[in-house]
Amino acid sequence: MNRNTIQTIALFILLSIYVGGISLLILYGAPLYRNMTARQEKDLNIQTSINYFNNRLKQSDIYDKVHLLNRNGITYLELDYDGYCLLIYESNGTLYEQYTESALLDLESAMPISQLTDLTMTMAEHTITIDFLDSNQKKHTIIYSRLSQNP
Repeated sequence: MNRNTIQTIALFILLSIYVGGISLLILYGAPLYRNMTARQEKDLNIQTSINYFNNRLKQSDIYDKVHLLNRNGITYLELDYDGYCLLIYESNGTLYEQYTESALLDLESAMPISQLTDLTMTMAEHTITIDFLDSNQKKHTIIYSRLSQNP
């Protein structure tokens, strides 16, 4: 055989191995990448919900400015600010916040925060407990100890 023919065959074999390797990488790597990004998105959604509650409660930790109310079958957290209220509630699997002067629930003016279900909130004298389920139906609990005391 001619030397050029052997080099051409060797080059063709190496190129075939390279193309085959890249094809396998794409074939098996794409589903792994999709799975990884979906998992990261779910984790981000959980972290967003936890941080949201934590930050809002810290900002509103003033005596008699945090109330837990129930209207029309929706339990919501009412945080009183100067001249307006912030309402936090879950409806149809979405956590909402709504700024209002009248403290009336209005889904049209509410802003979606994150995806969660089965939001339950309870308030004792100095603690607020918030439970919710994520998209994997895993339960998460936040227990916030209020620093504000009775005057």
